[in-house]
Amino acid sequence: TCWLCYVVHRFPVHISEDYADGDPSLLALIVAQLSKAGSTTSAAMLFKKHEATLRGVVDAPVIASLEGVVGSVHPREDVFGPTKPSSLVLPLPEDRVVFVDDPSAAQLALEELSRAAVVGIDLEWSSRGDWPDAKLALMQLATPERVFLVDLAAECM
Repeated sequence: TCWLCYVVHRFPVHISEDYADGDPSLLALIVAQLSKAGSTTSAAMLFKKHEATLRGVVDAPVIASLEGVVGSVHPREDVFGPTKPSSLVLPLPEDRVVFVDDPSAAQLALEELSRAAVVGIDLEWSSRGDWPDAKLALMQLATPERVFLVDLAAECM
């Protein structure tokens, strides 16, 4: 559990909560660590969100330290997605995004990427048959000036 204590003190609370994966003992450890570090609002939010699971697991002194705060906090909905509005904005205009699904677009990408000083990469794929389109295979390559979305599942690729 030492690694979890490190995560609790270094990352946003939802990261620690994800690591706990619903385990009552680990959630109790996170609440206790947050409370001990003086992050009572975060500890209270996490406790309130998992209160049914954590009653009887979290030590009484920790619960007592949160009593005045628990009633006034409202846990954030657990939704997958960006937490900052600025994360939803593409910093480049749409005409700077190129969908690469044929040889000519691939050639353009190759030429521009080979001249770039820096290239960012992200890969997304699915090999699971339960997705609506099990052929998902997307490589995203970005330079400061352009983004290339490479459809690796396209027939001609």
